[in-house]
Amino acid sequence: MGLLDPDTRDGRVIFFLPWMNYALAGTTDTECTVTDQPSPSEAEVNFILEEISSYLSPEIQVRRGDVLSSWAGIRPLVRDPNSSDTQSIARNHIIDVSPSKLITIAGGKWTTYRSMAEETVDKAIKVCDLKPTGPCRTKGLLLEGAHGWSPNLFIQIVQEYGMDVDVARHLTGIYGDKAITIANISKLTGLRWPILGKKLHPEFPFIEAENFLKSEMGLGLRVMEGVRMDLTIDEISNLLQSFRKLDHDTKGYVSLDDLRKFCTESGEYVSEEVLQSTLNTMDINKNGQVDMSEFLQFMSAIKSGVVVNSPLKKVLSRTRIPVYRSGGGV
Repeated sequence: MGLLDPDTRDGRVIFFLPWMNYALAGTTDTECTVTDQPSPSEAEVNFILEEISSYLSPEIQVRRGDVLSSWAGIRPLVRDPNSSDTQSIARNHIIDVSPSKLITIAGGKWTTYRSMAEETVDKAIKVCDLKPTGPCRTKGLLLEGAHGWSPNLFIQIVQEYGMDVDVARHLTGIYGDKAITIANISKLTGLRWPILGKKLHPEFPFIEAENFLKSEMGLGLRVMEGVRMDLTIDEISNLLQSFRKLDHDTKGYVSLDDLRKFCTESGEYVSEEVLQSTLNTMDINKNGQVDMSEFLQFMSAIKSGVVVNSPLKKVLSRTRIPVYRSGGGV
């Protein structure tokens, strides 16, 4: 929750918002010289500091040295071509219709884009005598990532993918239900916990999978670069699903019986001796339990040949036929 004051001493709007364990404060709106690299002036920074100080307890002193970063941008304003005042500047947006019925929308900002879109389409319907098939749908229309989102989605990410709570909160807050897609391509940490989600910096929840998407657009790339474990994205996803199915009561580990069930359901016969040997190999922590990280590490070892002559090697490489392709028989 943040603070927004539209009535400061000189009429400018001030906001004070929490962000990544810090706070964002702004903003100013003044004329400036057009440049490729705009930057805030000291007067603007001091104005913001003075304004937010009035909302804080008297014992809290916000100093110039507390400012870790500041930035500025240039917002172009538009003139209304239909205004009699040639100096008239529109601070919001304008919609202009030419004699040939060309509709132009200019100005505005990200926070009003839905209203801008609705007004523009309404204008097109009126000017061009269009026949809409239904009412405007922009109000309440869910954006990408919102359909499967819920306030508790981050808990599912933590439980099913073994991610830090702060990382899961960050992913669901930024990507909505697409956080699951990010989790599926996240790198193994090599730790007992968290299992997935290598941070770019230990103090922040940004993970390498996000950088991977941004820099390489790697959603279609099967092999995760830099991962020591020899598993593809699809294989990790399938193995995580198998582990969660075995760990149906969410203990966080699987047992010998669970492994036996895994082999049987995969169509592989494995002797009791091999199962016992497999358990001893997988139980890296020697506690009689195999957690998700140990399970993945062992499966990677099987694939890469570190664990040789293992009946489970075929299990990993088997591609299960989807139900819709098997007629429901698999």
